Amino acid sequence: MTSMAGSGVDPSGYVTVVTDEWGRLSTVSLHDVDESWRTEHTLIDAVQAAWRQALASTREPAPKRPAGQRPRAIRSPRPVHRPLDNWAATGRAMMPSAPMEPTGPAFGVATGASDNDCVNVRLHLGGPGGDMKVDQGWLQSAQVENCAKAITEAFADAYRRRNAHG
Repeated sequence: MTSMAGSGVDPSGYVTVVTDEWGRLSTVSLHDVDESWRTEHTLIDAVQAAWRQALASTREPAPKRPAGQRPRAIRSPRPVHRPLDNWAATGRAMMPSAPMEPTGPAFGVATGASDNDCVNVRLHLGGPGGDMKVDQGWLQSAQVENCAKAITEAFADAYRRRNAHG
C-alpha cells in the first residue's frame, strides 16, 4: 500500500494540513494572515483545500510516455444481457420497504468533538474525510493555536471512535 502521509497548504496560506499514512488528518496549523479566516465556512473551505493538497502531494506522478507515443485505447467489455423473468416480483423483493440510512459504527460513520466541544466532525463513510462544524462565537475570539488544536482534536476523536467500533 502506498503511504498517504503528506502535507498541504490551502491557496490562501491560512491553513496547513498534515496527513498520516492512511490519509487521515493528523495535524492542522493555522497562520493568522488576517482575520478573514474567522468565519466557519472560510475555515472549513481552507481546511478542505489544504487536505486535498496534502493528499495530492502523496500521489506518484504518472509514468512518462516517449514523445509521439499516443495512449492506448482501452476497450470496455461487452455487456452481457440476460433476461430477467418476473422482474417486478424479484425487483420488489430486493428493494427495502423503507429507505436505508447507513448510520452507526457498523457502517464506519463516526462523530468526534474537540475537548472544548467547539469543533465537531462527522466522518464520511469508509474514508478519512468528514464534515466539520465550528462554533462561530468561539471562532471569532479564539486564539489561532487553539483553533488548530480543536480541529485536530475533533478529527482524532472521530477516528478513535470509529476504530473502537471496528
